[in-house]
Amino acid sequence: MLVTVVALIATSILIFTLVLHVIMRGLWIGALGLRYVSGDIDFKTLKYKKPFDPYLRRRIGSFDKYIAKLEDVCSILFALSFLLVFYIISFFTVIAVLTGISYLCFVNIKDQTVYHIVIGALLILIIVFGVLLTLIDFITQGFLKRNRFLARLYFPFYWVFSFLTLSFLYRPIVYNFLDNKFGKRILFTLFPIYLIVIFAISYTYRRSNYFSDYQDSSQYYANTNNYEDALTAEDVFIEDAAIPSIIITTNYLKVFVEFNDRLEDAIFDFNEGLKPSEDLRGIKSDYFYNQKSNIEIDSLAQEYMQTLSAIHSIKIDSLSFEQPEFVFTQNKNNQDGFITVIPIEALEHGKHLLRLYRLEKIGQKLDSTTMRSKSAKNMKTMVDTVNFSSIPFWYYKQDTK
Repeated sequence: MLVTVVALIATSILIFTLVLHVIMRGLWIGALGLRYVSGDIDFKTLKYKKPFDPYLRRRIGSFDKYIAKLEDVCSILFALSFLLVFYIISFFTVIAVLTGISYLCFVNIKDQTVYHIVIGALLILIIVFGVLLTLIDFITQGFLKRNRFLARLYFPFYWVFSFLTLSFLYRPIVYNFLDNKFGKRILFTLFPIYLIVIFAISYTYRRSNYFSDYQDSSQYYANTNNYEDALTAEDVFIEDAAIPSIIITTNYLKVFVEFNDRLEDAIFDFNEGLKPSEDLRGIKSDYFYNQKSNIEIDSLAQEYMQTLSAIHSIKIDSLSFEQPEFVFTQNKNNQDGFITVIPIEALEHGKHLLRLYRLEKIGQKLDSTTMRSKSAKNMKTMVDTVNFSSIPFWYYKQDTK
């Protein structure tokens, strides 16, 4: 999602810049053609009187100067647009680093101690302090670099943040803007306009105070991504889980559960024996890892499916289905997932709510003994039952007679 947000913002900036560039370049071509036909502005021929004649001569000046300014603006627009895209990437890179430190030091530590918390907090404080210094230096156009004492304090942060913000890629463009008055003026004129554009594209038309097109399915809302017969476009995928239709007419119900990294991580949390020494997920070459034998794969797959069933449960209203049996499959859009079938002949006709639950380890907690002894042996793993999907449907069994 972070990559998607950066891509959308960068695309919006580039589209705005390209449209503005086409308009300015068209104006430049028109002015250039007019200059070829008509020559320079002849204020004597216009015969304007005071105060208009001296005012217009001073403000407009030579027509060639006007053409040159248009050329400068057109040339600067492309450099400015990509510079702002790099600024956006830098901002989200720092956010990603802070999120990664928080995850590693506060969330994803099995043997978490006070030291992990202290180290994580110090790293976050250092990065936040560095962000503030970088922001001050940016707004003041290099004030910290010009002060002898502050320059020595700021330099280590500047050196580190040149890598965190990827500024070593676009730093020459920045300083080229800062040492040019015209470029600096264009930068500070268009920068707030870009912010307004980014803010403007966040507006959407809402038809209700309580419902929107982006809600997850619940007791009061049915998202079409949770019903297989509603998936008409090839680029639409199931979110979390799905059933065949919003109206069920059979005495059984097929449930599709989306496969994702979070699901497999949950299985590894409850069965560490399934976690491989080398994670093969992602883009990997077949030449650089040892393939398991079919017998070993079948044995581990059986244990994998048993763990999958053990951490899942399904409820329809008050009717509970513990440890449903799954099989791995793909839907019509080639989306990976697991399918199980549950009997529903006991249901009454009418509206029902299907809820899917999953056991997840949400972290580890230090008890009072651990805090005193600073030992990881007394740490308590926190397990929670998470309702990861709710799907409403109507059940009307067809008369087979």
